Amino acid sequence: HQPSINIAPFNNLSANSASQASNPIELSYMSLRRNIPEPNTDDKYTGPSVSDFNVAVQELTSAASKGHLQAKHKLGILYSTGADAFKKSNTQPTKALSQSCIKAVKYFKSVAEGGHTISRRIRAAWKQYNAGDYESSLRNYLAAAETGSEVGQINAAFL
Repeated sequence: HQPSINIAPFNNLSANSASQASNPIELSYMSLRRNIPEPNTDDKYTGPSVSDFNVAVQELTSAASKGHLQAKHKLGILYSTGADAFKKSNTQPTKALSQSCIKAVKYFKSVAEGGHTISRRIRAAWKQYNAGDYESSLRNYLAAAETGSEVGQINAAFL
């Protein structure tokens, strides 16, 4: 049985809490706290559900497609290990997200190439190339290429 709670605005709190306790219209914060039902101990929280993982992957993928580095990193971690969800009635885990090394590498590589060091090298090389300083541009593209950057490799080969 859950007690009924009448909630009123808290702007009329007076120093006389005894009169407030007798008036069901004006409840103080502390009296509301006393009326909060205890959690049901039969329903143990077992972690995120399969649908929670699906929503998370969908939202992270949307953010990653817009260039969000932390979302790409989190997707890389999720895909590198996979994810299991537990149901309350079953002790066996349900596969919420299958492990995919190909997707994990794709996201990790995107994070690595989107990092500050490599992106600064590639940006500097591009500016040097546009300014006509091909030798400096080549050096920066080679430095980026040594980290595995495809952009650096292709542009260094071009130069």
